[in-house]
Order: sequence, then structure tokens, then C-alpha cells
Amino acid sequence: MADDSKTSNVGGRYAQALFDLASDENKIAVVEADLKSLKAMLAEHWRLPLDQQQALFERFLSDYQHGRVQRDDITLIGFRVREDRGRALQSSDRGALAAE
Repeated sequence: MADDSKTSNVGGRYAQALFDLASDENKIAVVEADLKSLKAMLAEHWRLPLDQQQALFERFLSDYQHGRVQRDDITLIGFRVREDRGRALQSSDRGALAAE
């Protein structure tokens, strides 16, 4: 089996780094609220074309930054999920994809 130690648990390491930064600045509740707001925005607009989602995300980010200079890189990856036979997912399929 290949050694994937550089990529394993990336999500966990990201979450720990985010928690550490928020904790160091005594802003855990603020970061939690920001993440909930981002998740809600993405969940509300997930069916829009990606270019429209991008515009919404950029507006969300601009509002979030309040004119502050960006300190770190930001990456958001989007893709369209299709079932076999190329049928796009329907709104009734959304529940299976939603993270709790």
C-alpha cells in the first residue's frame, strides 16, 4: 500500500489549525458562527450554476473580510455530482448529500 501520510487526515489537520487560530485569538464562537453562515449559504445555493455560486461566494467572502487584507490562501472546490446515466441529481437527492 502506498504511503499517503502527506494527504491523510487533511481535514482533521485543517480543523485543528482553524481551532488553534481561533483559540489563540479567543474567537472560537465567532469562527463557529462564520462556518455555520458559510455552510448555510452553500446549502441554500447548491443548485445554481457554478459561476453564480462563485459570485455569491466572492460576495460572502468580501462581506466576511470587512475590508481586511487576506492573511492566508482560500480554496473552495466545486463540482457537479451526477448519477450513472448522466442524470443530474434532483432536489429530493439533496438530503443524502447534506452534512450534519
